[in-house]
Amino acid sequence: MKELLLATALAATITPALATEDYRTWTSAGLLQLWVTLNVECRGGSGDDAATMRACNERNLVDAALFAHGYCFVGVGSTSRWEKGPRSRWIRGGEEAICH
Repeated sequence: MKELLLATALAATITPALATEDYRTWTSAGLLQLWVTLNVECRGGSGDDAATMRACNERNLVDAALFAHGYCFVGVGSTSRWEKGPRSRWIRGGEEAICH
């Protein structure tokens, strides 16, 4: 129960800050640069650290903005990258493409 209350309190303190930034208005170059930084913080941080959770949540918002700008997340593992263009362009042997 304490963990649930702590998670709820943490979400309440993080969510308003994230909701104030509208990443859809950012340029693609700015979004791509920010995504790389947030991805490092998200993947490299401790799962029980508030800063890690903030980075992961914010990265998800940047994901949505990149999809809105016409980008696809292409590749698998260490070859994953953001690419501009329709999904059909990125379907190649061994590669996955996530586009919205």
